[in-house]
Amino acid sequence: MARPRAAATPEEHKRQERAYADAHAATYYHEMYQGPWPLYRARIEERLYRHLPRPRRVVDIGCGPIPSLPTVYEHAERYTCVDQSPGCLARLRLAYPRAEVVEADAEGFRVEGAFDLVVIIGVLHHVPEPPRVIEAAAALLRPAGLIVGMEPNERGEAVMDSPNERGIPDVEFDALYGRFEVLERWAWFVADYWMGLVERVPLPERPRRWADPTAWFAAVEDEERHMAEGGLPSMNVIIARRR
Repeated sequence: MARPRAAATPEEHKRQERAYADAHAATYYHEMYQGPWPLYRARIEERLYRHLPRPRRVVDIGCGPIPSLPTVYEHAERYTCVDQSPGCLARLRLAYPRAEVVEADAEGFRVEGAFDLVVIIGVLHHVPEPPRVIEAAAALLRPAGLIVGMEPNERGEAVMDSPNERGIPDVEFDALYGRFEVLERWAWFVADYWMGLVERVPLPERPRRWADPTAWFAAVEDEERHMAEGGLPSMNVIIARRR
């Protein structure tokens, strides 16, 4: 299916992405509990806790209909969710009532305070000016605060369907986080890889395996071996510290 017409201006870009997210809020909500997403979150949290065992104050930029890191949400004293989609935020408010919610786009939001952690997962490839989001994130972090980012590279664009999504090339992804001290950096295959894995699981086991991220860790080593070959569609992930 052909994508809708791309935006002509940054404001139209944001409006189109907001309308698309509102229309697909229910789908996004359910997808976040299935497929590779529990694994992505579990692995990010595992590596994050090596450097920051208990983030107390967190800003989640472009969160969508659930907190990007639900386990971090459960233990945080303040977890602020920023998103421009009223439809996504309505679902988040119902399921995660302790979250502080800010309805605003990722480039133009305002949040008061200094934070231990800023989370930007699957956001920059939707926005017209990714560096502005990184600038806003850096301004929120306390000294030595951490940032977590994850984005698909340009080789994953074949599976993108909202009006203005574009993959973030590997080099551009690294450059966006150049002002930070990198603590962890890795890449995953896009969701199609994990779909292929689950299809090889016997049907009676499929729902349990699909819902339990720990069941997927055995596959990560094999995936990383393939990722080392390069030239593949991937999700780039970074955990970094404010200098």
